[in-house]
Amino acid sequence: MKGSLFAAGLVAAGGILGVAALQIPVVQRRAEKKGSSRFSLLDGGDLLYMGNVTLGGEDFLVQMDTGSSDLWVVSEKPISNLNTTDIFVNITYGLGFTAGNISFAPMEFASHKVPKQAFIFNGIVDQGTLDSYAKFGAQGLIGLGFDTIFSSNILTAVANRTHGDVSGKAPLGNIFEQDPSTPNTLSFLFSRADDLESSATGMFAIGEEVQGYENVTKTPKLERTFAGPSSVWGVLLDEFVVNGHSAPLASTLNDSAIPKGKVVTLLDSGSSAAQISIEAAKLIYDNIPGAVFSPADAQWVIPCNASSNVTLTFGGQKFPIHPLDLSQLTENQLPSGKNVTICVSNWSPSSGDTRFDFLLGDAFLRNAYTSFNYGNISLADEDISNPFVHMLPLTNAETAWPDFIKSRQETLKRHAPEATLDEIHQIVNASNAGASSSDSDDSATASPLTSTSTPRPAGTSASTSRSAASTSNAKAYNKDEDVPTRKLASALSDSGSSNDITPLLERLDKYGPAVLGLLAGNIIVGVALCILGFTLCRRRDRRTINPSYAPVRETVAPNESFVDLNKYQD
Repeated sequence: MKGSLFAAGLVAAGGILGVAALQIPVVQRRAEKKGSSRFSLLDGGDLLYMGNVTLGGEDFLVQMDTGSSDLWVVSEKPISNLNTTDIFVNITYGLGFTAGNISFAPMEFASHKVPKQAFIFNGIVDQGTLDSYAKFGAQGLIGLGFDTIFSSNILTAVANRTHGDVSGKAPLGNIFEQDPSTPNTLSFLFSRADDLESSATGMFAIGEEVQGYENVTKTPKLERTFAGPSSVWGVLLDEFVVNGHSAPLASTLNDSAIPKGKVVTLLDSGSSAAQISIEAAKLIYDNIPGAVFSPADAQWVIPCNASSNVTLTFGGQKFPIHPLDLSQLTENQLPSGKNVTICVSNWSPSSGDTRFDFLLGDAFLRNAYTSFNYGNISLADEDISNPFVHMLPLTNAETAWPDFIKSRQETLKRHAPEATLDEIHQIVNASNAGASSSDSDDSATASPLTSTSTPRPAGTSASTSRSAASTSNAKAYNKDEDVPTRKLASALSDSGSSNDITPLLERLDKYGPAVLGLLAGNIIVGVALCILGFTLCRRRDRRTINPSYAPVRETVAPNESFVDLNKYQD
């Protein structure tokens, strides 16, 4: 996989929520009182948002993701009352995967207790995700997507094995099911840890709106479109304007229900960045003086004090984007060894995923207070109402620019000197050369533009392509443990879901020995018949050669064997 200028974003898998009118602060991690219905979420430098989940009495810090529905954790800490099954599941995301046997354990989240929650514990996880999470102390992923047979890989795997049992429900479904009287809503007020901060505060509310943002329910109702994947939050985007110019919007999805001039956008908290059309991306960055595009990374390097005015429109409501969310500051090393600071684009051209047009991660969600209403989607409900989203704009375009300039100028004083235009070209050229080398030599080094910041695994979920990582990137949490062939087969499957591959593997486990036995028997019989036929032919040839034993009958065509051979020749 090619390196990126700035490895942006984390995709997720996993799933959990809290319900019953909870308001949860999004702040830097700190000690909490037992029994509290509030817990801390860590903003990992605007790259991922993490919260605490308790499994079998042990606390784990996990990334929160609206683009997936399942839960997984990796940790050396043992979990009490853990019941591990032989049901294997493979979950792949945009740039990562996890795979392992499904386990059950008691779960607690924001004072809500689930006696038997399904998840993956210490399964196989791609190395890129493990490395990224280690930088922020994350120990897994928790999905906030929908809890249906089409959304949760774990739920589907359990149902397939048990002929319809729903004990593998996602955490979100379990928690909502415990209190049917509570509205099935989830609201985010994401923080922005700008260049001057290492952490910031925000809120996460379940069953009600964050205080001061109750008017969100009066904003246009954005119904979730079913044009894309059934497991994610896709809504229609009306307009994309950059510096007063509208980017052309044309959906690439083959669905006549999508109105002309609109695109399906995935709202995904598991991704830190955004993926948009190449036309929209060029409109943002190409007109910035000094911007340099890196084809190998599909990202721009821009002057750190430069940006664009970007506004998105949903349901007729405009959402200005803070300039800090359009680029990310990072340090890189020149081929000469000199350290320099560059700023790279956070909004990049889409990879061509056919499940949605745009993916809007945290780089957009920080600019909107978002309230997700899940409707009454449940496996037990026949009357399924369509989910919808309410959003309130948070960014003031007039005050955002002075804030951006001040923040960037102060931050640049604390970092290596900003790269000159010539040095930027050196970095981009080295990145392109490295990408070309890696295409022909797997042992090539990573792109020089690759940042040490968190790459997107995940994910989530959700992100762009769904191909599984290669075996060189795969790693079981316990590196000393042998990885079963069945696990690797599933982990390497080229599928966005375990729905198809898991039942196949289970059938192979069950009927494999019998099939192999039949094949061996057929081979033995075939070999015996060949030997018998050859022996008869040899005897016949001997008789033909010696007329004193068996004269050749004239009714047999002398060239019959040759004719038959040509008859069946390709």
